[in-house]
Amino acid sequence: MEHYTHTTIIQPHMKIRRERVLPQSGEMIAKIGHEVTPSFIVARTPLQTVFAIVDAAQVLGVSPQKVNDLVVTEKGSLVEEGTVLAQKKRGVRSRQVLSPAAGTLFDVINGRIFIQQTADWVEIHALVSGRVVNHVGDRGVVIETHGAFIQGIWGSRQENYGKLKLMSRNSNGFLAKDQLSADVGGLILGVGRVEHLDALHLAQEMKVAGIIAGSMPAELCDAAYSLNYPIILTDGIGKQPMQPTVFNLLQQIEGRETSLFANYDSSRGQRPEIIIPEAATPTSEVVQANRPLQVGHKVRLLRSPHTGQTGEVVEIFTLSRLLGTGAKAQGVNIRLADGHIVFVPSANVDVII
Repeated sequence: MEHYTHTTIIQPHMKIRRERVLPQSGEMIAKIGHEVTPSFIVARTPLQTVFAIVDAAQVLGVSPQKVNDLVVTEKGSLVEEGTVLAQKKRGVRSRQVLSPAAGTLFDVINGRIFIQQTADWVEIHALVSGRVVNHVGDRGVVIETHGAFIQGIWGSRQENYGKLKLMSRNSNGFLAKDQLSADVGGLILGVGRVEHLDALHLAQEMKVAGIIAGSMPAELCDAAYSLNYPIILTDGIGKQPMQPTVFNLLQQIEGRETSLFANYDSSRGQRPEIIIPEAATPTSEVVQANRPLQVGHKVRLLRSPHTGQTGEVVEIFTLSRLLGTGAKAQGVNIRLADGHIVFVPSANVDVII
């Protein structure tokens, strides 16, 4: 009998596909096959649309029905302020209808010409280096890249990119104010834990690009939503250190371009994601997250008294066992880092892939 439980992908080399999608239909700027950088605008859509309307029938002195025959600019064409939209010639003299604003000739209705103006645009940046391999209808693109990939536990709903700099020497070190100076501007900071709100505010003043931490107290998580940079927690809310697997990987890739996708929809099964691109390698393949639990799997424990500890599955039980609480549950035996073997319900196990 196969057992399925929580999984977290932590991979130094894999093929990654990331959607970048607009909130509504728009214009695709990046074509399939384009190589993009994080700052490249892949798609855009008008934030708000207003119309400039000119009464062409009145300007030309004709009936509304005749205006369509006098229009010289095709519907859907881009126009500038002053572009000739329609004209009526009589001998050497002529009357012209000029566009009152820049935009698109939207339609001609009842003798009036409608120019669609775009007051502002919502622009979606690639945010990660890679190649566009597909379009998501008329709303966005799919970018393929290769590199390190880390799924987080919690994110502050922001997105950004920058070079990675570790601020602590071990997985339990916390971010201190005296570490933050002007030279951290534009960087993604990696740290074992975050403990103090004033450090987060100072990081904003220093214009950091983002923070990766193992954990952070719940009250700081609430405050983090108002910051202008993303924070991703790899191990959860509280005061637990960053698990060694993640910290060691960050040590290996320090100094490389790192993208934080902390804007996610948990209702759709999405997780915060950390992507660190690199050149493709022979082992760079897509990793399948939904795998049955197996002996030998490396796991992280999700509940007390072993919250945050990692270990290895040494035995899987098909029948339920009695817990100390009096309840029964299916589970596994885990060998912890110190050698002790403990029984843990399958629901409290997170498989690290």
